[in-house]
Amino acid sequence: MSVDLHSPGGLQADLGYEGQIASGAHGTVRSRVNSGSAAIPFGRAVGLGTTTGTCKLIDANGDTVVGISVMRPIHPLGGGVTTTGYNQYDDVNILNEGCIYAKAQETVKDGDKVVALVSQNSSSETVPGGSFGSARNGKVGTGRLDVPNAVWLGDVVKGAIGKIAITTGVTVYSAT
Repeated sequence: MSVDLHSPGGLQADLGYEGQIASGAHGTVRSRVNSGSAAIPFGRAVGLGTTTGTCKLIDANGDTVVGISVMRPIHPLGGGVTTTGYNQYDDVNILNEGCIYAKAQETVKDGDKVVALVSQNSSSETVPGGSFGSARNGKVGTGRLDVPNAVWLGDVVKGAIGKIAITTGVTVYSAT
């Protein structure tokens, strides 16, 4: 079966894919080891791990966001890497300065402050951990973590892919 990837409605995303770097002009990508038991999907908020040089998918209100997981096509498949993210003990590529594509878990406006959403389950909706929303829809607090220096570039409807810009490196990323 042949699929036309050049036509609207083909297998292409409107803008890009979750975790895809949106601009090659400038960006800082670092790596940490996933010390959490949960896999970290591409394009999700990554928090500090429990030991130096480690990270995890955010899953608690006290987590500190260090960046957004990057989809790296040069990262070899197999050896623990899934097609959608990084498994436990994998080196996770994390963008902490630059532009990246991510899915909006709620409708956002151009220039809105980015918040990372802690996993939530309700009768009406399941919010995956490490997904993104806007400070416009609810201030940083329970279930909503600050993504330092990050804003949405453009209006994005709930469930669509949009662009996030992180303008300066996340200072908590030191190796100490």
